[in-house]
Amino acid sequence: MKSIKTRLSVYLSLAAMFTAVIIGVITYRHTLIENEELLDYQLRQIALSLRDQGVVADPSYYQQADGLDVLIQIWTSNGSMLYLSVPGAPVLDKATLGFTNVDTAKRRWRVYSMATRDRIIQVAQPLELRSDLAASAAIRSLTPLLAFVPLMALMIWWTVSSSLSSLRRVAGDVRKRDARSLDEVAMIDIPEEVAPLISALNSLLLRLKKAFSTQRNFVADAAHELRSPLTALKLQLQLLASAKSDETKIMALDQLNQGVDRATHLIEQLLTAARIDWDDEPIRFVPTDLVELTRQTMADLYPA
Repeated sequence: MKSIKTRLSVYLSLAAMFTAVIIGVITYRHTLIENEELLDYQLRQIALSLRDQGVVADPSYYQQADGLDVLIQIWTSNGSMLYLSVPGAPVLDKATLGFTNVDTAKRRWRVYSMATRDRIIQVAQPLELRSDLAASAAIRSLTPLLAFVPLMALMIWWTVSSSLSSLRRVAGDVRKRDARSLDEVAMIDIPEEVAPLISALNSLLLRLKKAFSTQRNFVADAAHELRSPLTALKLQLQLLASAKSDETKIMALDQLNQGVDRATHLIEQLLTAARIDWDDEPIRFVPTDLVELTRQTMADLYPA
């Protein structure tokens, strides 16, 4: 038997995990894009800070600012190298204004180039370093989402358990009952989805209560109806036993046979009545000859 609680908890947890994965992927991609834009913004700001300087500041400032490994090149308008922040670094001889990706012998660079009146400024950063920094920032942004998954699973388990508490209460109520407790189950705090089931159960209990009541009434009525025919049969047996002549014995035996036939007919009627579902079968009234019924009853009770 499958547990509704287990199924709901598992399915909802899987749905939450799937949603978290989708959100994580989207968040990761957006964070990468935002970090790339931020790093581009920093390259541009470094270049702008150098456009009006006659002497470049300490190169280590740009190399270590915010933990970035930055390469700075400044050219004169006639193409002569004016400044290189890292001596021995590869020279980026392409000066396409704006942002470009430039390949050298060992690395690939993200380069921002701008031109002033008398110089061309290039600020570059290794692409793999940018990728590592962006990925690290994106992963850090996912940390709250990773903590969300077990927390959501716990909340789902608690929500499902509390939602099914009414079913456990109904089950406990029904479990405590015996065969004589056929009262309706209380419809207090029952979820809308479970209400039809409880209503059907109450309807069944009501039908059982009526059926048991009908059975008790039938037993009482049958005992009452059979008392008189059985008393008459007993009296007729006594008359048969005390008869002196053959004619009297024959008459008593005939009365006894008629009494047995009437008792048999009465029992068949009682059994037929017991098999009828009075909720489904319409009541049919049959004309009865009261004079004949009175005559038969007096004949049965005459020996008394």
